[in-house]
Amino acid sequence: MMDKAKSLLVYYSNRFLNGSLDDQINDAFGVAFVTYDRLREFVLDEGFRINNISRDTFSEDDLLRYHYLSYEYPSIVNGMDYDASSRTVYEGFLKKTLKGFAEVGKQKLKDFIADYINDVSTFSKSFDELIPSMHTQSTLL
Repeated sequence: MMDKAKSLLVYYSNRFLNGSLDDQINDAFGVAFVTYDRLREFVLDEGFRINNISRDTFSEDDLLRYHYLSYEYPSIVNGMDYDASSRTVYEGFLKKTLKGFAEVGKQKLKDFIADYINDVSTFSKSFDELIPSMHTQSTLL
């Protein structure tokens, strides 16, 4: 789903904003994919036990869901759903929110996409820093 989310954002950037955010979208999702890859490697370390990450079914989509749970933006079309699946994040949140902002105007759409991708990048970097620190900081366990 994370690939689809990236593609959807690029579509809106191209369709409504002349591709002005394409590079930033690619960069933000590049950070997210690198974070996911590093986490998958990290969980192979002996002694690592965070069940939601060390499970075999952990995927990029989980990172997208975790980000969704932490993301806040004024005037969001669909509010928070703590039981959201990655499909819910994509279909119920991202698609509807992008469509809603596209209907309001280019600047609102651009502001939302720029904020969202900045937050994806920041969230991914923070997650990438936090998880490995659990090996060395017992207070985080």
